[in-house]
Amino acid sequence: MPNILEGAFEFQFPNTWHAVKYDGEKDKPAPPNYYLRHLEPINAIKAVDIVAAPPAPMRRLILLEVKDFREDDDDLQNKIETEHFPLEVVQKTLHTLSGLYLGVRAGDPELAPFGTQILRVPEELEAVLFLEQIPISRGPNDKGYKYALHNRATQRQGIARRLKNALKPLGFRCSLVDASSVPSSAGWQVV
Repeated sequence: MPNILEGAFEFQFPNTWHAVKYDGEKDKPAPPNYYLRHLEPINAIKAVDIVAAPPAPMRRLILLEVKDFREDDDDLQNKIETEHFPLEVVQKTLHTLSGLYLGVRAGDPELAPFGTQILRVPEELEAVLFLEQIPISRGPNDKGYKYALHNRATQRQGIARRLKNALKPLGFRCSLVDASSVPSSAGWQVV
């Protein structure tokens, strides 16, 4: 399986898939990828973390943004309240799709395997927000625990709704998952 490390998580894809860490790794000694060389220097251009696609002839393109707020739940709350967070994910998704097209068109070797999915227009465009948050711990007050669970569910539904409202009209299927909720039908997994 191609494995991609993103923060504390390892994303695993079947061996037949093509998957890349699209937003690059600035601290690695390897030469920078297409995004870091050509697009990141343009300050307004953003990117999702991982791009993956199953082998041809299936034309499915997955753009995966990873956010781990287990260490900074207050930052997430602030972003949600200002509605900056869903907009940022939408921008990263759209910028990445444009960047992939340009990279494939330019003949970038790392992005060339995505040519089938990009140049022939993917049948399925999928935007996935992987959002990990601080686990809600059960305390002595059962009512407080249920209230916290309800608030978390409402918060996540709001994020998912804003993503879908922005991206579904553009042909994207959207999902919001965490390590415990990646469906087996996704075709990939996280550990």
